[in-house]
Amino acid sequence: MNTSLNPVQRRSALKLAAYGKQVDNSSSQTLFIFAGGPRAWGRAKREYQTGVNRALVLPEKSNPSDYRWPVSGRGVIAIDYGVDLNEPLYEALSLTLLRQGSIGVIAIHQPTNKTYRFERG
Repeated sequence: MNTSLNPVQRRSALKLAAYGKQVDNSSSQTLFIFAGGPRAWGRAKREYQTGVNRALVLPEKSNPSDYRWPVSGRGVIAIDYGVDLNEPLYEALSLTLLRQGSIGVIAIHQPTNKTYRFERG
């Protein structure tokens, strides 16, 4: 990415997160972000099949800051289905989401049920 862009230009140049075009942007309901490979993709797909239009996917081995997340003014629950507990990923994802306007993030490592909470301020 061109680092000479100002922050607004840089953010608009980012690729929208997976399923981002399908998110109901008229709602202020909590968004779900699924991570951890094939289980994450399957879970997001099931959400849309049931009419819950507020799920996104963080592709495996991706940097969260490489994406534009439609999270402004919303809380986020991030669920990681990966085998390994990845605390640096949760922190990076949460900081990215907070910078992009989320009001708070709860990250859950599903296999261990370990939970992390990140808020503005």
